[in-house]
Amino acid sequence: MALEMSISTLYTMMKQEMDKQAALITGRASPRERKGNNVYIKNNKVVTKPKGNEKRKRETSISPATQNQHVLGDNNKNILAPAKLHRTDPFAYMRSRSHSLTETTTPKA
Repeated sequence: MALEMSISTLYTMMKQEMDKQAALITGRASPRERKGNNVYIKNNKVVTKPKGNEKRKRETSISPATQNQHVLGDNNKNILAPAKLHRTDPFAYMRSRSHSLTETTTPKA
């Protein structure tokens, strides 16, 4: 008899727990809270958390073939080239400066 009593009490406890969860599920959260958020039930409470995955916009990728066509089609724009090509060589820069500093001696009259 005691065993039957404990099973019935377990059943009623489970039934009460399921009723609580059903009540929480039906009135879980307003549509405004649910929009874009994760809503779940934990310890007989409704928990709303914002989604963690923020998406960023990526730059459009262009294949090399299309990039060449794109560059050739734009005559008014600069041709894309690595920054290395546009840099002046520091040795050549100093060499040209050292040559320009030479003074020519002019005969005094």
